[in-house]
Amino acid sequence: MRAGLNRALNAVMGAFVGALIGRGAYLYWAYRAHPGLYAAQSAPWYARLVPSAVVTLLVVCACACVKLALRAGRRR
Repeated sequence: MRAGLNRALNAVMGAFVGALIGRGAYLYWAYRAHPGLYAAQSAPWYARLVPSAVVTLLVVCACACVKLALRAGRRR
């Protein structure tokens, strides 16, 4: 049970980090391909990445807390 939950948490964390990396790569590509679209905006091109990064950080922290609780429960 714990090993399966640990693998699932690893998969969730990996998926969120991978999605963040992919979104960042796409936004950078779009910025390099169409700089005129981003020049008209007052915010930098990476401003759209900040909310995704915050959500990813929260999910990874929550999963890490659950993993630490599982590890602490195993030691008892």
